[in-house]
Amino acid sequence: MSAGRYDWPTTGGTAEAKDDAGGRAGYNARRRSGAADALARSLLREQADAARAAAEAEAAAAAASGVRARPRAVATSDTLLWQPMGPSVLLGGQAEGAPRVTGRVNALCVHPDGQRAYAASANGGVWATTDGGQRWQSVAGLASTNIADIKRPAHRNVCAALHVLWRDPPAGNERVFMGTGEPHVVREGRPGHGEDGLGIFVADQPLSSAADDPWQREARHLVNDIVYGFASSPDGSTVVAATRSGLYQRPPEPVAADAPWTAVPGMPLPANGQVCTSVLWTAGDPTSVTPANQRRPERLWVWIEGGANNGLWVRDATNLAAGFARVNVDLVNSAFGYTVDRAVLAAAVPLPGFVWLLQDLGGGASGLFRIVNTKAVNGAPQALAVEGVPDIFHGSGWYNVALAVDPSNEQRVAVAGNFFGTPGSPAANSDPTQNADADILNTVDGAVRSYDAAILLDTVVAKPTNAAQLVYGIHPRAAKMIGVGVHPDVHALAFSNSGASLWTGCDGGLYRNDRPGASVAGFYAINQGLSISETNFLGASAVHEGDLMVGLQDNGVGARAAGSVWRVVIMADGGGVVRNLQSPENWMAQYIKGTWGSPAGHAQGGPLAWAPTVAADRQYTTERDASAFYTQPAAIGHTRAGAPLSQFLVGTYRPWYTDDNGATWCTLPTGTDARQFVGGVAAWNDPQDSLGTVIYACRWQDPDNAWVLTGNAVYQLS
Repeated sequence: MSAGRYDWPTTGGTAEAKDDAGGRAGYNARRRSGAADALARSLLREQADAARAAAEAEAAAAAASGVRARPRAVATSDTLLWQPMGPSVLLGGQAEGAPRVTGRVNALCVHPDGQRAYAASANGGVWATTDGGQRWQSVAGLASTNIADIKRPAHRNVCAALHVLWRDPPAGNERVFMGTGEPHVVREGRPGHGEDGLGIFVADQPLSSAADDPWQREARHLVNDIVYGFASSPDGSTVVAATRSGLYQRPPEPVAADAPWTAVPGMPLPANGQVCTSVLWTAGDPTSVTPANQRRPERLWVWIEGGANNGLWVRDATNLAAGFARVNVDLVNSAFGYTVDRAVLAAAVPLPGFVWLLQDLGGGASGLFRIVNTKAVNGAPQALAVEGVPDIFHGSGWYNVALAVDPSNEQRVAVAGNFFGTPGSPAANSDPTQNADADILNTVDGAVRSYDAAILLDTVVAKPTNAAQLVYGIHPRAAKMIGVGVHPDVHALAFSNSGASLWTGCDGGLYRNDRPGASVAGFYAINQGLSISETNFLGASAVHEGDLMVGLQDNGVGARAAGSVWRVVIMADGGGVVRNLQSPENWMAQYIKGTWGSPAGHAQGGPLAWAPTVAADRQYTTERDASAFYTQPAAIGHTRAGAPLSQFLVGTYRPWYTDDNGATWCTLPTGTDARQFVGGVAAWNDPQDSLGTVIYACRWQDPDNAWVLTGNAVYQLS
């Protein structure tokens, strides 16, 4: 036994030198289930012979070098050959407190009792819990995708919308609607881009179903479309879907597989092709309310994004002859109106006094509106702007937007978007002209030093200076902010337990708050076992087979700790990963675009460093922004003067090369650094080795030849 390390017993000075991997493979071949036919035995025997030859060659080389040979084994069955490696748990995620994170959750439906819930993930299908989020199970997440009619990247587990008819009692009797496709401004089928859907999937009692796949696909005509949201009539007999191509209604029962959903009548013309991003169905007063003009009618609300019909529309849901009417903004008492962008709708209860609407107004402004659900005698509903909602979007309201209303208080509204608080600004700087989020960084709970989710909660009240106008509460911003400890980029909010609990779905998975409003840091992660992380890139060690790294959409760069447990080593987004073949502890990993980090953090990356400590290595904005959002780098082993080394190739809009873990760089094929240093200041040679477009992937053919892939060509470097 050597100092500090256990040595395997040796045979003749070389461990495993007499191991017959080929013979073992041949023996196991006879035991493999389902592989008894002669052809299978012949093929396995060939594999065994090849394995034996390789083992003998390795043993000979090991004997000559003094390095112990490693044993090899083949699988003993032709089933269950793949092992789940995770991540099922990601430790140390983005947000204050380094919470457990997982992949993006776009929609969330929670039972009023706070125990049962369904969550729709961006690329992992629908998941369910029956114990308040302690444990989650996939609802047929591994079911295959029917590729018929697909014209662009799409699959059934891309989910952006979810609706549940609970139908209690008994518990578990729910009917679940899953809307596929995900909103995105770029849809080119590359890592980081949104994918389209396969229609609408419906499941009855999915958690008790004996079927491997409890879902029935409907609305086949919505293949390559996007479903933004659902709403149902008060009795649950009719369900409608807001989609990128319009508003559709489920046909009466029974509904056959792939049956089309029909266009909802009464929509403003042109009805086809209108992007409907949110829909809400509110109940009406019973006939016992008299006279009739004192009743609120059953109403169907829909938000149309873009075009001449941009805005909020409403229709008497029980009168099919009545078309939709526009819901105008009370401009006399409103500081702002609608804008052309995505919006979401919410109400506290099935028969609400108010309907709420939230959207990103752009330019750092957030648009919250209250619409009175008027009685017939009071005329058409009208929207009133709510002032005082700070910038929760940072220009990303087309992607991050969520709204929920407390079921016990219709004026208590939760809004969410991107992030809130700027860690790059000194916490001591309280000048709002220099640090707009100074008050958030200096809360009563201590200085917040992370990018946390922009989740706010407050009560809408009359403006103190004008009772006809509304303001988002009277509390300071620091008191409204309750998203500390939640990963940024929020897509869903839901109250349960009569408003005592608030759930959220975001780019970091799911979180729950059982004291909303009591603290800025009341949320806790409920991501255990929620295996929905989006792994776009893999960086495997050439030395240890279990030593893995991944580039994760939204969750940064992860490194495997043990089993299916991983840890985050670079926060935020994660792209390509490249590792030193001889020393895999040396690696480089992409954040986004031309921004890369290393084991030392983001400070080392030469011309591609995120936050370099050396002024001469400061990141060049042009280099960063003229790069693909995500890109695949490459590594290959080589020797120089008998010493092993690893050659890294990283693409921006030109190939960058290093063979000393990023200490020095050059571009290819020129072979010189594209930076010239004069007095420690770098002058960048932009045209040098430019391909005129971004690079999506690099590959080595051998140490002297490489290939790079762009959007329209493949280039060889030799």
